[in-house]
Amino acid sequence: MFRISIVGTRRGTPPTIATPTVVSATIIVSARNEESTIIPFLDHISQQSVPLILIDDHSTDSTYSKALEYRSRYDFTLIQNPGKGKKAALAAALEYVETPYILFTDCDCIPSPDWAKCMIHTAIGQNADMVLAPVIIKAKNQKSLFQRLWQAESMSLITLTAASAITHRPLMCNGGNMLVSTSLRRQAEGHINNKYLSGDDIFLLQFAVSEHKKIVYAKSPSTTVSTCGPETLGALLRQRGRWVSKTGGYTDWFTILVALLVFAANISVIVGAVISAINGWWYIFIILWLLKFIADALSVRIPSAYYHIPVCWLDILALAVVYPFYTLACTVIGMTRKTVWR
Repeated sequence: MFRISIVGTRRGTPPTIATPTVVSATIIVSARNEESTIIPFLDHISQQSVPLILIDDHSTDSTYSKALEYRSRYDFTLIQNPGKGKKAALAAALEYVETPYILFTDCDCIPSPDWAKCMIHTAIGQNADMVLAPVIIKAKNQKSLFQRLWQAESMSLITLTAASAITHRPLMCNGGNMLVSTSLRRQAEGHINNKYLSGDDIFLLQFAVSEHKKIVYAKSPSTTVSTCGPETLGALLRQRGRWVSKTGGYTDWFTILVALLVFAANISVIVGAVISAINGWWYIFIILWLLKFIADALSVRIPSAYYHIPVCWLDILALAVVYPFYTLACTVIGMTRKTVWR
């Protein structure tokens, strides 16, 4: 089986044919303005021993030129997005996939050394149509309380993703770390909501659920990828706002119900505090808040201990205090501001 390596025409580089490759999966990655991360990413991906298709999504920096230059060290397929947005970029890459599985990640993610091998082994061993796995957000600066808070938040998202998948009601996934059968991804192409520029991961998951496909969770440290969280509050709110903006396209009723319950639980903290201040019912509010805090703390501590991510109790307490207001802010931004693909 031959993998055809085609380079975009920005510099008129002709297509080339790579050496024969017999593998089970192809990595597909969309890159937009990733000049600071593209080289470290390619350094790690080149060690995975599976083919890579990298799509330049109309970058305005040196992402494309750096990737093109890197091909002298590591042969991979480099194309340019003929459409707009991440979903269009990933759809364009499907044309070049010749393997039974596709691995998805992002340019700002660093996979574990055996990531591809372990994800493929999980899919084959469990006869899975889709494999979900952890994206671990690491604080670039451990002295920054802001960055540690979102490091803690990522732990709770891992817990929710894993628990829902293990109980056969998958609610979440992360396009930074997932495997899907090529046949399922091609089947889903006409069902992924194109109204939203991003959301390829969650809409694919919901399609898989609707088709009763086998979805498993790979929790092993060998299946993780790591990344650094947003460094500013504005960047974080924009990212989460994009997440919220996609909820209008959800089709799975259970996911919608859980999202509403999570939102209600966080907003009730704010409402409860206001009512308690007016009526003096602080002891009731404190009891209810402590019950929620214990549940949230467990969802953070369990994965942080398993993956050896430093999350202290002070971080969890601070996150519990700001999270209701953060949830409200993200919801308002997601519902009122136009989504811009960056």
